[in-house]
Amino acid sequence: MEREWTTGQEAEEKGSYQNRWGKKVDLAAGDTFPACPSTGKDTSWKLIKA
Repeated sequence: MEREWTTGQEAEEKGSYQNRWGKKVDLAAGDTFPACPSTGKDTSWKLIKA
């Protein structure tokens, strides 16, 4: 099972993350997962490229 993070949690590693609507963000370790860039609502994120 893939790990998921939600808005407000801290990224454990640098990488590209994608939410369930296909929106992508690049985060550094220690960055906070944002709300969805399109809707502004809380969302879940999966690591797609470290």
